Amino acid sequence: MFKSPVLRGILIAFLLLFSGMLLSSWSTDTLVQRIASAIVAGLMLLFALGLLAPRRLGWIFRVLAGVVFLVYLAYFGHQLWRLLSGDAQSFSPGRPSALMAGLGLLILGVPCLIFALSGLPPSQWSPGRRRGPDDEGKGAP
Repeated sequence: MFKSPVLRGILIAFLLLFSGMLLSSWSTDTLVQRIASAIVAGLMLLFALGLLAPRRLGWIFRVLAGVVFLVYLAYFGHQLWRLLSGDAQSFSPGRPSALMAGLGLLILGVPCLIFALSGLPPSQWSPGRRRGPDDEGKGAP
């Protein structure tokens, strides 16, 4: 993923910095905001751990990809529920709607689900190919 140790170090530093910044406003946040901040900061720290030791902790990237899929699925479900309940929605970029949530689910959520389940980055996806024990460590042809 990120083969350069310098790039990984910079990303880890930014993730640690941003998670600290996110948690620095707890004194003025409500309980719900504190819970959301803690979850996002925890995910950023998990990402930093995965970057720290990608070979040993590579499973973290699959977990994070699964979380991204679940968040987009929940967002799509929420927007669809609002649409079916009669809520007026404008179908334009930057405005919450079932259409925009569905596009986000298809463009970002589904690839994250595929990565979470297969462990293969998009560059190695091939529709008709199945991985076997002989393919371990090899990329797609």
